[in-house]
Amino acid sequence: MSTRASISQRRIWNSVVLGSALLLVLFAAFVVLAVFGSAKQNDRLREHMAWGHALHLELASLQRAQDQETRDRLVLLSTTIEAGSDSSEVRAAARSLRNAAEASGSTSASQAAMERASAELDHALDQRAASLTGTLNRRGNALQAISISSVAMAMALVGLLLILRRRILAAEAIGVRLESALEQVRAVRDVEKAANHTKAEFLATVSHEIRTPLTAILGSAELLDAQALSQAQAERVGVIRAGGETLLNLIDAVLDLSKIESSAVELHPRPYAPMALLEETLLLFAQSAADKGLELSMWASPELPTHLQGDPDRTRQVAVNLMGNAIKFTQKGEVHLRAEWTAEGLCIEVHDTGPGIDAKDHERIMESFTQLEGSRHADYGGVGLGLTISLRILRAMGGYLELESSVGQGSIFRAHMPHTALEPPTCFPVPSPVVVAGQSASAARVAQQLRSWGASTQVVSSLEEVDLRHAAALFVEPELIDASLIPPMIHCVALQSLDDESQPLCESTLSSPVRPRSLWRSLTQDDEPSIPESQTPVLVRVLVVDDHSGNRKVIRDMLESLGATVCLASGAEEALALLPELKVHLVLMDIDMPVMTGLEATKRLRERGFESAIIGLSGHATSAARTAAIEAGMDDYVTKPVRLAKLRQVLDQVAPI
Repeated sequence: MSTRASISQRRIWNSVVLGSALLLVLFAAFVVLAVFGSAKQNDRLREHMAWGHALHLELASLQRAQDQETRDRLVLLSTTIEAGSDSSEVRAAARSLRNAAEASGSTSASQAAMERASAELDHALDQRAASLTGTLNRRGNALQAISISSVAMAMALVGLLLILRRRILAAEAIGVRLESALEQVRAVRDVEKAANHTKAEFLATVSHEIRTPLTAILGSAELLDAQALSQAQAERVGVIRAGGETLLNLIDAVLDLSKIESSAVELHPRPYAPMALLEETLLLFAQSAADKGLELSMWASPELPTHLQGDPDRTRQVAVNLMGNAIKFTQKGEVHLRAEWTAEGLCIEVHDTGPGIDAKDHERIMESFTQLEGSRHADYGGVGLGLTISLRILRAMGGYLELESSVGQGSIFRAHMPHTALEPPTCFPVPSPVVVAGQSASAARVAQQLRSWGASTQVVSSLEEVDLRHAAALFVEPELIDASLIPPMIHCVALQSLDDESQPLCESTLSSPVRPRSLWRSLTQDDEPSIPESQTPVLVRVLVVDDHSGNRKVIRDMLESLGATVCLASGAEEALALLPELKVHLVLMDIDMPVMTGLEATKRLRERGFESAIIGLSGHATSAARTAAIEAGMDDYVTKPVRLAKLRQVLDQVAPI
C-alpha cells in the first residue's frame, strides 16, 4: 500500500481513538458527578430522617405528661417541627398541636384535642419517614443502574473500538491488495502500450517493404495497360492490377487499424462538397457492380448542403468501406447509396439485397478480423476490417453506426457524422411532369430522386401505358424504346447499363450508376466536361533517386510516358554528386535508402542552396513521415506505390511556364 494511504488510515485511527477516549472521560465525569450529587442528597435525607426520628421520640415521651411544663415543651417542639420540616402535612400537624397545646387547660376536652393533634403529628412524622425511606431506596436503585449502565457502555465502546480497529486493519489489507492490483494493471498497460508501439512500427515497416515492390508491379501494369494489347494480354494485365490493388488495400486497412488502435485517428476538417464526394465514391464501384450484375444507384436529399465542414478523407473512407462490403456480400439485386441531412449532421446510408445478418451477430461483425462463420460469408474473402475501421472513425468524429438487417432481407448501414453546414442546399429545378419507363430498381431510384426535387413523376413498365403528349421529359430503358410512341418534341433520355454501347433512339443517354447531378444535367441538357483521351506532354527534367533498381526503371518509364526527361541515381551520394552538373526541375527522392537517407540528402542540398522542387517517395503512409519530410526541406511527399495520375499532378506543379 502507498505511504500516503497508510498515513491517512493511521490518522483516521488516531482520531477515532482520541475521540473515543474523550467520550469515555466525559461519560465518566457525568457518572461521577451524578453519584456525588446523589450521595450528598442522600446524606441530607438521612440527616432529616434522623432529626425527624428524634423529634418523634421526644413527642412520644411528652404525650405521656400532662403538666404545664410539658405543654410548654410541646409548643416549643411543634414550633421547631413546623419550622424545620419540608413536608406541608407535617407542618400543618405541628401547627395544630402547637395551637392545641397553647389552648390546653385542665378540661378533658382540651386534653382530648391536644392528644388528637399529637396523634396526627405523630402519624404525619411516620408518613414522612416512610416517604424518605422510599426515596432513599429509589436513589440507591438509580445509582446502581447508572453504575451498571456506565460499565456496560464502557465495555461496548471498547468493543466498538476493537471492531473498528479490525475493520481498519482489514481495509489496510484490502488497500494493499488493491494497490498491488493497480500496479499490475499499470504494468500491463505499459506493456500493452509498448506492444502497440512495437506493432505499429512493425506494421509500418511491413507496409513500407510491401509498398516498395508494388510501385514496380502496379507501375508496370499501368504502363502496359496504356499500350495496344491483345484481349488475352489485357486480361492478364488486369489480373496483375487487381491483385496489386487488393494487396495495397489490405495493407492500408491493417495500417489504418493500427493507427486507430493506438488512438491516432487524425481528423482534418475542411470545407468540401458532399454530393461530389459521394458520387465519386459511387463511381469507384461501378465496374465491380456491373461485373456481378448488380444495380448500383444513389439518392441525395434536397436538404443536403452544398458544402460542409468536415473531414472528406475520413468521410470517403467510411463510405468506401460500407459500399465495398455491400457489393462484396450481395450476389444479385441492388446496392443503393443514400445521402441525407439530419439534425445530427450528415447521414450516409448503404442499402443492399444481400443475405442479411442475424440480429445476434450485429455486434460481433463490428469486431476486427471478423466474418460470420458457418455461412457463405467466409467465401467472400477479405479480412473483416472495414466495419471496425468505419466504426472507430465515426466514434472519433463523435458519430455512430447503425445496422438494420435480418436474414434473407438484406442490410442497411447508417453512418451518422457530425458536420457543419457551410452553404445552403443546391436547388435542382426540373421540368414536370416526367415519365420513367422501366422495370429495374435503377428506374425506380430515378423516379424517387425526381420526386424529391418536386417533379410530378409517373413510373410505367411500358410506353403503351401512358400518354406522353403532355410529358416534359421521358426516361426510358433501351429495351422499351418505341419510336412510334415517343412524341418528337419530348426530351428523351435513355437509361443505359454501364457496359451497354448501343445507340438508342434518344437525344441523350444516362449510364448506370445514375448520380443526382448527372440526372439533373440530363434534364437540363448541360453536358459534363469531357476528359481528353490524351494529355499534353509535360516538358520537365527529373532526377529519380531510389536504391531499388526496379522502381527506378518503372518510375523512369512512367515519367517518360508523360513527356519528362529523366536521369537516374541509385543512392543519395550519387545524387549529390550529379546534381551540381544537372539542371533539373524536380528531384524524386526515395527517403529510406542505406548509407544516407533521403532526408539527410535533402538537408545537404538545401544547405548548398539547391532551389528546385524535391518530392519524397516512401512506403511509410503516416503523417509523421510526411511531417519529417517537410521539415527536412522537401516540397511534398508521395506514398508508394507511385501512380501515373499522381506523377502527372506533380509534374504539372513544377513544369516551367
